[in-house]
Amino acid sequence: MKGRKCLIVGLVVPVVLCLTTSTALAKDVCQKQNAHIQELGAAIFDPEVCGEYDGGGYDACQFGELVGTLNGTLSFRRMIDWTAFVADDTALVIWADSDIVTKKGELWIQSRCILHLAVHGLACHMAIWGGTGDYADKTGWLALIPTAIASADTAAGGTFLLKGEICPAEE
Repeated sequence: MKGRKCLIVGLVVPVVLCLTTSTALAKDVCQKQNAHIQELGAAIFDPEVCGEYDGGGYDACQFGELVGTLNGTLSFRRMIDWTAFVADDTALVIWADSDIVTKKGELWIQSRCILHLAVHGLACHMAIWGGTGDYADKTGWLALIPTAIASADTAAGGTFLLKGEICPAEE
């Protein structure tokens, strides 16, 4: 009987140690993100609504609701460089300060986007550089992927997915 107790303890202890170690390590790895933008509103071209940054007011802003691994509100506040056309004036390069506000905190994001003028399509690479709450000291990336092209009157509204990962900051 004593031999069985030792055998059981000898088997249970390594399993418990393995589970607690893997749980601790899981907190130090990147977390995959997959969210759907429920509704990306039409672009607002009003610096008073969109806010200011160090160099002046933002040219435009848009807001949307996220559902998925990130549940909350996404906001884009952007400057449009009207001289940054690419591919025979069919696309425009846009940078945006973005954030995502969730119940867990706020993610701070720097976005680089291409607006395809002919089809009103918007695609972005979004670099995560910090945040608040659970997102404090986080890094990572998100890709804004169009799933349906917007009509001309929605000013690049459309529907989108956000895919990427949120990672702990490197020390």
